[in-house]
Amino acid sequence: MKICVFCSSKNEFQPTTLAACKDFAAWLGQKKHTMVYGGASVGLMGTMADVVLENGGTVEGYIPKSLFSEEIPHRNIQKLVPVKDLFERKKLMMENSDAFVILPGGIGTLDEFFEVLTWRSLNCFDKPIIIHNVDGFWNSLMIMLNDLRLKSVMQENTFECFTTSTNLSELQAGLPGGLQ
Repeated sequence: MKICVFCSSKNEFQPTTLAACKDFAAWLGQKKHTMVYGGASVGLMGTMADVVLENGGTVEGYIPKSLFSEEIPHRNIQKLVPVKDLFERKKLMMENSDAFVILPGGIGTLDEFFEVLTWRSLNCFDKPIIIHNVDGFWNSLMIMLNDLRLKSVMQENTFECFTTSTNLSELQAGLPGGLQ
């Protein structure tokens, strides 16, 4: 199973948040799943890749050439694909993944989430999207999405396009076949 992980190129998180993300990465590696991500060696992105690799998993990364100096390509992953820009990165990650997990992150993570949510809500694919709301990290996002729904500017069925999780077992349950 190829699971795309969207997360931060920074690593300044609460210890419990970081530990929960590492637990997910360890599980991915132990179950021999492939983590698809943005290809960086820094921040939560790099940490996730390292933990997946340490636990026997496979990692596939897509990184824009313009970000080589900022995100620094991860040289130890099995597949690193330099791409032209962020648009190509998202397109290839969406095409080469069976599910999407949204971990803590910033504006780039939000951009990736909204891209896959838009494509899913338009029935361009039917792959699971899970917002991993560790330590309530995404609570304000959920409030905003609900507010958009209440203001009738977002389709009601958009909420059916993703699930949320707060712990590893809920996250696993949201993946195809429960992936236990």
